[in-house]
Formats: sequence, C-alpha cells, structure tokens
Amino acid sequence: MKPPKKQFFPKQIALLSLLIASLTITSAALHGQQTDLKKMNLHGDISYIHERIYTPEEHNNKIIPGTLTASYSNYFNRLGNKTTDIRYNPEGSVDKRYLYSYDEEGRRVLQQQYRDDSTL
Repeated sequence: MKPPKKQFFPKQIALLSLLIASLTITSAALHGQQTDLKKMNLHGDISYIHERIYTPEEHNNKIIPGTLTASYSNYFNRLGNKTTDIRYNPEGSVDKRYLYSYDEEGRRVLQQQYRDDSTL
C-alpha cells in the first residue's frame, strides 16, 4: 500500500513563495550586483542618509562651509538600493522627490521624478 501524498495548503504555498522570492532578491544582492550603497562606498545596515551642500567660503585663510545651497535625504531598502531621494531648497522646502523601483533581481527598472507640487 502506497503512503498518501502530502498536500500543501494555501498558507504553506504562500510561505514557500515568499521564501523563494526572498532568496532570489538576496541572491542577486550577494552575487556582486553594484548597489547604490556600494557605489557610494558605504557599508553596513544603512537605511537613511541626510546630506547638506554648502558653498565654500574663505575665512582667516581657511575654507569653511558658507551658504547652504541644498540638502538631500536618501532612503535605501534592505539590499542597499535607493528607494527615495528628496532634494530640499536652502530654506527647507521640498524641491524634488525621486522614487525608484526594482525588479525581482534587484535591478532598477523605474525612476520617477516629482516636483514640489507632487506632479511628475
């Protein structure tokens, strides 16, 4: 007599699909794909960076940060790829917003740029 076949239930199938998708994404990241964090020569579990851009000025024969010209907030996913970039005007209001999307293998497939009024 043959043993009964094991049946998978929807919950088990969903968990298996999630595991396979996760392994695929992680595998792409581990196989040398150049992530945005790697391009910036940054390492570790980084999810957010804020940077400020200043016009350099000379004061007492030293170069110092002068006027703030812009600032950026960069957000990264768990693989190290950008998900959102926000550019701020010197007074702190949003100038532009960039949103990035990736395929299952971690390759950037879409970049959308929005103005401060949320239009493309």
